[in-house]
Amino acid sequence: MPVDVLLTFPCNGKTNRWNLTREQVAAWSTMFPGVDIEQQCRSAWAWVDASPTRRKTARGMKRFLSGWLARTNDRGGGGGGGGQLAPRVKPTNQTERIRQLRIEAEEEQAKLRLVEGQSDQTRSA
Repeated sequence: MPVDVLLTFPCNGKTNRWNLTREQVAAWSTMFPGVDIEQQCRSAWAWVDASPTRRKTARGMKRFLSGWLARTNDRGGGGGGGGQLAPRVKPTNQTERIRQLRIEAEEEQAKLRLVEGQSDQTRSA
């Protein structure tokens, strides 16, 4: 099965190239819904291309890009996600970020239940 490559990053080390696949972009899109993943990866590619002494190894590229995307997400997005930006809270790690998102989702669900309950009362009055 052929791999659908979106970008090829220059790298340091024995393997001097790393391919970013559309499959990886799709996975990151679910993790960072407020971020334009493709645009941010192009920006990261430009940085890597312009900074040959600071290039990553092929093994370190996923970590580098996921960190880049997490920082973009923490700063408020960078496009994508239907214009909805992520909160500007910098979590200490990914587990903390997931916990924060679950809390926010529960709060939104509670608000929705409250609004639905009020509209039910209005209809029955």
